[in-house]
Amino acid sequence: PSDQRTAFRYFNPAAFARPADFTYGNAGKWIIRGPGSFDLSAFALKEIRVAERATVQLRLEAFNALNHLYYTDVNSQLGSPIFGQVSGVATQRYVQLGGKFIF
Repeated sequence: PSDQRTAFRYFNPAAFARPADFTYGNAGKWIIRGPGSFDLSAFALKEIRVAERATVQLRLEAFNALNHLYYTDVNSQLGSPIFGQVSGVATQRYVQLGGKFIF
């Protein structure tokens, strides 16, 4: 269940077993869904006219503005010591400032 998921046990690894050699298992493709993500990016823009045909533009951009933590994919390789675990997190918030002179 989704309320019992953690980074160290995203799904129950005991629900999977290795099939006999030279046979296919009965698990379908894409049955393991990774964690979802939510990302909000925002920007602010200010244009300052410095002459009749010249403008300075200042931009402030924030990617993942709310700094929401979300996990990368789940390890789904049967037999791996970290099978069923999330191996990392995605990038954190970062902000950039830019300027442009338009003439």
